[in-house]
Amino acid sequence: PQNILELGSGTTTAVFADWVRSNEGVRLYSLDESDEWIRKSSTLAGISEDDERFRMMSAPKIVEQLEDDRHVASYDKSLTDKYDFVLIDGPSLNVDGRKRKDTVNTDIFKLVEVSAPQSIIVDIRVATVSAMIEKLHDYNYFISDLIGNPNPEGLVSDKAFGLKSGYRYFSYFQKK
Repeated sequence: PQNILELGSGTTTAVFADWVRSNEGVRLYSLDESDEWIRKSSTLAGISEDDERFRMMSAPKIVEQLEDDRHVASYDKSLTDKYDFVLIDGPSLNVDGRKRKDTVNTDIFKLVEVSAPQSIIVDIRVATVSAMIEKLHDYNYFISDLIGNPNPEGLVSDKAFGLKSGYRYFSYFQKK
């Protein structure tokens, strides 16, 4: 990938930073709701503020409760650049101090309209994966072994934690 967007910074920031440094012309945009987490991720990845290949950004999380008591979350940030690779690991699923696994990240649906990324990786977010399967018909998808078959209730397969060779930790979507 040439333009990477990371929704939720963390250890993956260091992995992406290595890729950026190893490949000319690659840029990383990382977005998180926590200024502190952005600083920690930048430090972990060895990213300096004056390096133009990296854009570390923070923006508040917006959470809305739907009529059926589920939630949607996004960042309060307009994402209009073109990205060919997106990692979804944010915003946080915490709503009023409680982790809500039924929360769907809606940033990806806005992004697909603007930039139609080639690859989208999702870190365990069952409700987001389910919503993406339902709405993103221009993508082939491969579901994390942690999730099994996603369902509207967001239940995780009982086979979830048997790590083995070839284990698929992330779910990923590839543009057809």
